[in-house]
Amino acid sequence: MKIKIILLSIILIFIVVFNCGCLQFMEELGSITSPSLEVDRGGDGTVTYRAVIVGIEDYQSMTDLSYTIDDAEDMRNVLLAYTNWNDSNIQFLTDVDASKGEIESAISTMATLEDADDVCLFFFSGHGSRIPDDDDEEVDSYDEVICPWDTTKELGNVISDDELGTWLAACQGNVVVILDTCMSGGFTKGIEETVKAVPNPQVPKDAIAKKHFGEGLVERLKQRPISRDLNKTGYVVLMACEEDKSAYESRRLKNGVFTYYIVEGLWGPADEDGDNNVSAEEDFYYADPLVRQYKPTNQDPQLWDGDEGDLMLVIASTMHVYDIAMDLETVTHGPNTFINAVAKVTIVDASDIPVEGATVSGSWTEATTDTDSGVTDTNGQVSLESDKVKNPASGTIFTFTIDNVIKEGWIYDSTENVQTSDSITVPEE
Repeated sequence: MKIKIILLSIILIFIVVFNCGCLQFMEELGSITSPSLEVDRGGDGTVTYRAVIVGIEDYQSMTDLSYTIDDAEDMRNVLLAYTNWNDSNIQFLTDVDASKGEIESAISTMATLEDADDVCLFFFSGHGSRIPDDDDEEVDSYDEVICPWDTTKELGNVISDDELGTWLAACQGNVVVILDTCMSGGFTKGIEETVKAVPNPQVPKDAIAKKHFGEGLVERLKQRPISRDLNKTGYVVLMACEEDKSAYESRRLKNGVFTYYIVEGLWGPADEDGDNNVSAEEDFYYADPLVRQYKPTNQDPQLWDGDEGDLMLVIASTMHVYDIAMDLETVTHGPNTFINAVAKVTIVDASDIPVEGATVSGSWTEATTDTDSGVTDTNGQVSLESDKVKNPASGTIFTFTIDNVIKEGWIYDSTENVQTSDSITVPEE
């Protein structure tokens, strides 16, 4: 009996070892994935988009900037043009409200509210610099930093790449970071462009010229495993410039050059594959050549893409015509009667929820030939009037046809229209 037990044990051990060995071999070949490697990160099945947006112009102790709040406002506005973003999920910090403590608190709040299905965005426009690395983690002996409102002249209260990486690590879902900042030895260049940087007397000028905040994040990925910086799986990091360049804000554009083209791309031009959505990657590849060509700054933006596919940043919603209600208006002047038609158009989204702020344009035919347009109200409705017709005969027909419906961040899907055209007839007296 003991011999049988021993033999069975040996056989079981052999089977386990053999299967584990085969599994490891097959995984190395890439043909299967071990179920034990799949991690349930506890999402609720709904993708919620959350953001911390920071723009600092009026620094407490440092040289002020001119258009970084414009950068932050423009970023928020373009996001809110799309229905996958909600203002209640965006924390907006500027100037005195963008201290180091407030930025850390905002990221912590975002991380507390989000889950593994969500997308978290951190946008920063302001000064950047670098400081000596005290913990000897950096190969080049310096930490790249961004400068919150309360950064001191001696570069105290800065946010290092390590700190930012640690704060964002609390986010379970995908993370997008957009950094319109750099570090450089000067403050201005040319007439219209200003360097968004602050020098550090503790760092040699040649070292300052060689590195900036964003580029350092990518370079260190090649040099060592990183657990606290931003180059991680599930992260997409868009950075304003590369190692020997500076990030500029432009008086001509009234923005940071990088942010200007990033925002422009999000309004739709960056949609390379025509799916009406813009991913973080698409947005970078749209902005990159435009920033490089912008004179005289010659910035070279950088990208870290740790997402397996395309990480969607803005998603366009569809809208259609739900109803066209026709009516007649009559005005009498002496012996003459003037009649015009009114088309009350209702626009809704794919869930039949009214769409406010959509521009509806259309054409009148039959009794009159003219065009009209207007913007929908909170009920998704707009009333469009034809030209007046003098003394029209009974049976005269007014016909209105929708030509187009436009709203930034939305797609007009005419195939879903309940109505595209409608008519009304002048009754007999």
